[in-house]
Amino acid sequence: MVAGKPVVSPTLVGRHDELAALVAVVTDVPAVVCVEGEAGVGKTRLVSELLGRPEVAGREVLYRRQRPASQRSLTPACPTAAAAAGNPANGPGATGP
Repeated sequence: MVAGKPVVSPTLVGRHDELAALVAVVTDVPAVVCVEGEAGVGKTRLVSELLGRPEVAGREVLYRRQRPASQRSLTPACPTAAAAAGNPANGPGATGP
């Protein structure tokens, strides 16, 4: 930390294989990717790098950050999954079962 702020490298370090794998998956549409891991391992940074890649530019992306398990409901991703499947009637903001 410098002056109370985390130090962030402008260059992605040590995740080139993971980034290449993500690019390969998301450019073969349709694609659904779940990036998971312990807090602080760089999931958000990895996805941010992915979204900045030219291979992904112009593609429709549905991005969701998940709360810790202790703070979420039993069906946290259902509206997101429905929207990704192209069913806006069951997507975010929908009502009913």
